[in-house]
This record gives sequence, C-alpha cells and structure tokens, in this order.
Amino acid sequence: MSCAACARAVERAVGKVEGVSQAGVNFATEKLRVAFDESRPEIGEAIRTAVEKAGYGVAREDTGDAEAADRHQAERDREVRVLRRKFLVAGAFSLPLLYIAMAPMVPGIALPLPAFASPETSPGGYALTQLLLVRPVVLAGLRFYTAGFAALARLAPNMDSLIAMGAGAAWIYSLPGVLRRHHHVYFESAAGIVAFVLLGRYLEAVSYTHLTLPTIHPV
Repeated sequence: MSCAACARAVERAVGKVEGVSQAGVNFATEKLRVAFDESRPEIGEAIRTAVEKAGYGVAREDTGDAEAADRHQAERDREVRVLRRKFLVAGAFSLPLLYIAMAPMVPGIALPLPAFASPETSPGGYALTQLLLVRPVVLAGLRFYTAGFAALARLAPNMDSLIAMGAGAAWIYSLPGVLRRHHHVYFESAAGIVAFVLLGRYLEAVSYTHLTLPTIHPV
C-alpha cells in the first residue's frame, strides 16, 4: 500500500465479502482487522482473494511467532534500502537535469551550460540531453507507473496514479520537443516529481521501521 486510498480500497474489497461484518486497515502498521462469521470455513480464503483482486498481497499475522516478526522487520529494512538506492539514483540525475533546464532562465549564472546542451546554440542537444538524464529517474520510479496505472485500470486510483499521470504527462508532452529539436521540454518536472516522492517514501519507510505505532481499531 502506498497511501490511505490503498487502505480504503482494501477495506471496501474485504467489506463486500459475504460473511464479513467489519473490515479496518491501519495503513501505518499494514494490518487488516476483520470481523466475520466464523461458522463459514471458506471465508478466510475469500478474504485473501478479495485483497489480491484489489491489487495487494496479504500475509497472516502471528504475533507469537518471533521468526515471523524477524522476517517482517527484515522486509521493512530491505524496503528502506531499496527506496534509499532509488532516491539516490533519481536525485543524482535530477540535479543536473534541473540545472540544465533552469540555468537559461537565470541571468548571469556562474556556470554556463556547455554548447551541446545550450538551448541557444543547440536546441536539439538541449532536449536530447534532458531526455537521457530523465530516463534513469523514470526507471527509479517505475513502480509508480506500474502500480498507478494498474489502480486506474481497476477504477480505484491512488497516490501512485496521481504521480504516474503527473510525471507521465510531462514526459510524454516533452517527447515531440526532442523529435523536433526545440527547447520546449519539461523533463525536469517529471524527474522532480519522482525524486521528491521517492524521498518522501524513503523518510516514511525509515520512520515506520524505527517507530512503534499504535494500532487503530475500526469503529
């Protein structure tokens, strides 16, 4: 889950299962609590199927299993490392991209652009250089596009959908600029969106890893 909309999507999906009287998801702790008719032996599998059809996975919690808790913590640590690596990649390519895109707008800038990346001397090179720099950023944020557009296809858009549409629109709108070799491109917007959101996701993952959050019970 990437946002509160994801948690609500799971709640709606599980709430529609026959025999379920109440479903509540705590997004921060990634826990689903369900009140259901225990006389129905098949309901557990039906709940799992509903969550998977909504586009998410499910693992049963066993609070008494220390090994399971260790596995969960290891998964969180791995997520932090992956997000950190993705943010570093996105940031490393976004900074020069932002500089190339914004430097021509700042008069008297101390570090002029090289001739091959200047919109005045080489509009085609200016656009192509930005295209090359934005590609690693797009790959670092690939999950936003896959998860976001998948949620749109299910008619259940979430935060990833907004990111995918915003960054994707800037990227697609700029492609004709590369083909026509002019400087009206907005690749820096696509890169900036992805890099800043990855930073937010990384900080969020770090906080969830090191903080013990209270469970929110559904009402």
